[in-house]
Amino acid sequence: MKSLEKSSGSAPVTARLIRNREVIGEAAFERYLYGSLKDLYDPHLLKDADRLTDILKVKIEEQKADPYYRRL
Repeated sequence: MKSLEKSSGSAPVTARLIRNREVIGEAAFERYLYGSLKDLYDPHLLKDADRLTDILKVKIEEQKADPYYRRL
């Protein structure tokens, strides 16, 4: 853990939080902190991603906010 803190220049608390997300190893730690869009998972692997896309398209076309955000 100390080596990850030193190599990345992160605070001990930050290193612990990332480690608690089961990010193990220096390469994974660096990818977690400095990853690019190509490092992200394919969003279509999420359940009902296509359905969500259709809903969002309709909402954007109607120029209405999602009711979920109005509750926040």
